[in-house]
Amino acid sequence: MYIVPMDEDTIQLQPSFIEKYKVMIKHEPLQPFLYSILHKRTTDRPFYLVHLDRVFSAYETWNNELPMVKPFYAVKSNNNPVVLEIMSSLGINFDCASEKEIELVHGIVKDGSRILYANPCKPISHLQYSKQKDVQHMTFDSEEELYKVKLYHPQARLILRIAVDDTKSVLRFNRKFGCKLEDVHELLLLVKRLNLHFIGFSFHVGSLCSSPVAFYEALRTTRCAVDVASGIALETRVIDIGGGFPGDRTMFIRFAAEIRKGMFDFFQGKQIRFIAEPGRYFSESTQTLVMNVIGKKQVQEKGQTKYAYFLNDGTYGGFGSIHYDKLIPHLQVMKQGEMFMSTFYGPTCDSMDVLVEDYFFPELFLGDCVYHENFGAYTSVSATDFNGYKVEDCIYCYNL
Repeated sequence: MYIVPMDEDTIQLQPSFIEKYKVMIKHEPLQPFLYSILHKRTTDRPFYLVHLDRVFSAYETWNNELPMVKPFYAVKSNNNPVVLEIMSSLGINFDCASEKEIELVHGIVKDGSRILYANPCKPISHLQYSKQKDVQHMTFDSEEELYKVKLYHPQARLILRIAVDDTKSVLRFNRKFGCKLEDVHELLLLVKRLNLHFIGFSFHVGSLCSSPVAFYEALRTTRCAVDVASGIALETRVIDIGGGFPGDRTMFIRFAAEIRKGMFDFFQGKQIRFIAEPGRYFSESTQTLVMNVIGKKQVQEKGQTKYAYFLNDGTYGGFGSIHYDKLIPHLQVMKQGEMFMSTFYGPTCDSMDVLVEDYFFPELFLGDCVYHENFGAYTSVSATDFNGYKVEDCIYCYNL
């Protein structure tokens, strides 16, 4: 274990972990700390500053607000192995969606019971691999998936993913996944006919959910599904409330209140274990992307001076989330001065590799630092190496 309890409210890294990953201890605000790092670097390569203490902070907040819900961290949001190792040490379990994710996590936890295979549509080879690694718990939402499980992993513990209202989310998933409530009865009858092991239900309100009430209403829908299962003598032992939690702690507290209310109103007195699949909640604040200005152009337009800057990461890297995760970039610089209309491009040869257009920034020069905080969710994990550009350096820090 790499975690040392300091008192009832505080945990910190063991010195062995700090030495193993060359973790820098941070005492000052971010900008002075960045200055100290940049002063020592002899390369202009971009890097991720990984804030390990923020994993602990998120975990403590989760335990304060939802101690009755076991988190299975969604690896797809950020698969940094050091972060996963810390989560494992804290006792957090993992939501995996593929053979590669299961392989990565199992290499850390060495225990298939700590993995939820939370993909309702699984390739046969991945399903076989999950059986090999003794990953028993998995989701499904269709007849075809049940036949696959029967053939290739008949001892699996099955969780039926149901469709719920996801209209309050930016990224809606129920178009692709989730069994409609009116179809639950027939699907569960097939589970019984195939002599498979049903243990419960799951749902997902969608990513970037804006309404805490969405969870309350999803729990109401789930109670209806539980009653359907009871009607055919199937016991619900697990309810997975999915993901969609915000990275912002203040917002999360509001969401947690609605979840507690829904659990009390619809499941009070029932012997049900609640789990969840938080991704963004844990990963968003863990990374700061630090870039450099590698190119600059000055443009005169209608008597106004404008600047175009080229950075060493872009939309084929972490900023791909502009397109598929609806990211609105908030670039920051470490200087002040006269403000000019500015556009920021990524480093590739694609003219559509644009991060920010026509925003006011102070004038920058080659080598100047540009950074983006709260850049840990659905960024580095999905970056490509198009044109040979990829952020590969990570510097780990811990704020005491």
